[in-house]
Amino acid sequence: MIRSLVLVLMVALSPMVVAAEPADDGGLRHGFRAVKGDRELRTMKVALSKTFCVAMRRQTGPEERRHNLRDYISPAYLKKHNLEQGDLPMEIVPVLGIHNIQLADDGKTVLCIVNTQQNKDKHAIVLRMTEVDGRLYIDPVSPPNAQTGKFTPWMLHVKV
Repeated sequence: MIRSLVLVLMVALSPMVVAAEPADDGGLRHGFRAVKGDRELRTMKVALSKTFCVAMRRQTGPEERRHNLRDYISPAYLKKHNLEQGDLPMEIVPVLGIHNIQLADDGKTVLCIVNTQQNKDKHAIVLRMTEVDGRLYIDPVSPPNAQTGKFTPWMLHVKV
């Protein structure tokens, strides 16, 4: 499924190169590489946010499957909080539809307006992007909760 999404993005975002690469666990690693042009880089950040929202929708089941979202999270964050292996204790939002995604003027903050319940509830999710070794990632702001061990990938999540 990710392969087909990557192919759609390749066509939609031409002439930028988006390529899926094999991941260590046999799946596909997202192919959002940072590009040189400002316009293209902004587009890639919006595309990464959109695919992350779609990936959250697919991972609303058991927490054991959330490790599939690890490729979207900054490796520096994962390493700092010892989340590189095993289950990924991450809170997610059951995204059912995406209304709008906008990149802020700072170039690192993305606002996602999404539906969470059959077109009834709209939520705003604010993500922060970072570049690590030429790849784009979501960079969570807060450390994992001391009591639950879960972290939130967003800077802000509110019902609108």
